[in-house]
Amino acid sequence: MQWIRVCAGIAALACASGAWAADQKAEPPAEWAAYIAAMREYDAIPDAEQRCRLLPDLPGNQWVPGAAKGRCAILRKPIFTLDEIDTLLETQGGRAELERRFEALLQANYDDPDQHDQISVAFQPFEKGGRAFQVAERWRKASPDSAFAHVASATFLETTGWTARGQRYIGETSRDRLRKMDWAFEAAVPLYLQALEIEPRLTPACIGLAKIGRQSDNVLQKHALRACREADPNAYFVALENITAAEPRWGGSDKALAEAVADAAQRAQDNPMLGALLGEAAGYRPSLASDLGPVADQLAEAARMGPSAGLSARAGRGYLRRRDPWSAVVYLSQGLRFRPDDAYRRYERAWQLRTLGDLAWAYTDMRVALDIEPHNGSYHYLMGLVERETHGEATARPYFKRAMQSPDERVLATGMYCQGYVTDAMWDDADACTRDFVADFPDEPEAWRLRGWYLDKVDDPGATDAFEHYVRIADTCHPFHKQQVEAVKRLLQRRAGADE
Repeated sequence: MQWIRVCAGIAALACASGAWAADQKAEPPAEWAAYIAAMREYDAIPDAEQRCRLLPDLPGNQWVPGAAKGRCAILRKPIFTLDEIDTLLETQGGRAELERRFEALLQANYDDPDQHDQISVAFQPFEKGGRAFQVAERWRKASPDSAFAHVASATFLETTGWTARGQRYIGETSRDRLRKMDWAFEAAVPLYLQALEIEPRLTPACIGLAKIGRQSDNVLQKHALRACREADPNAYFVALENITAAEPRWGGSDKALAEAVADAAQRAQDNPMLGALLGEAAGYRPSLASDLGPVADQLAEAARMGPSAGLSARAGRGYLRRRDPWSAVVYLSQGLRFRPDDAYRRYERAWQLRTLGDLAWAYTDMRVALDIEPHNGSYHYLMGLVERETHGEATARPYFKRAMQSPDERVLATGMYCQGYVTDAMWDDADACTRDFVADFPDEPEAWRLRGWYLDKVDDPGATDAFEHYVRIADTCHPFHKQQVEAVKRLLQRRAGADE
């Protein structure tokens, strides 16, 4: 996360790209103005699917008609929450109602285009931690012949396996994590298989098997994908897994990936939602780049082929790397349209919005990000900056204090925390804070600059030593420190003149 805020500096002052004050709000280029205005207007709508449908499409897109609306349907709330399922399981009548509603949703998957793929959405409550597995197992034990109950338990186990697997390469993943993944996948497979034996049309089961097979068993993967395509070849999640399996990193090839996307394009005539997948082949190679900046335009072109959360977000990140803040906001916003729960993308967009002076929108993004990841120190640090520039040091201080618990943010957050006491002339707190800062980080230039600043404010002669030490160790290749070293040298000259 460090590279996102290179230009913020520990004191959140301007460097290469600058940090706008709260009353300096940049205006978007004319080409993006209407889009940005609509994004800002509708972004606060609480219902995810409704918000997604109202948010504007990416300018210049070549999307299949209806693709965005279909992709937004994935954000629809599941037919039951976990609590509601738990309550229904308490009585025989409730269990019968649960089965009836899931049966009806499965049938609607094939009869009602507006309900296509909602059967997969219905199992999302079991992707969470906590008591999801307990509820799923209650359901399975109470209804041993229920395909839906088997998928509920298997969904939790599969998600547990992928969580243990993580995002790193196999060689970089610990044995303990791989053992947990293997255990979870091995427990999920027979449950999915049993579900398919009971109800072959239940595609969430074969999709789960195909994903597990992609990781660990080619035979299982091929069997599962064949079952999925026989049951519902036009399903979004079936096509998505077919495309993912064709990627070179999963044993496929560029040719196979292009063919899988072409198949989805043909089927999009029957299910426009599949149009969301039409940029995946074009965006695959650029997405693998270690630096997305040079390939941002390629990713943007791929995102204009289909309403993809991932391609749009990666294009936005590429423009962020290229220091093109408005393009970054445009593409990150489109990614968040389809993945509003992506806390890190909200963090990235908030940095750009703050740089552009839109503190209110940045605050909204960080509020959501912290709701999703309440212990993320980087998120607390950025929220502190936003609060500081909006309401002042007092409201920012709690966020900086929480950020100080994060190893990645401790130095930056401590600097901002101490600076707040100096700014507010809270001298006892400023004294203790800056003294601890230099003691804990004696090689950190900013610690000595802030210590000198406090001592100078209270006319303590120790300010000269602190400032001189700062000048000796500051890295003047950094724009912020280059500027501050010159300012400190002038201050030292004034102090020397005052002592004569």
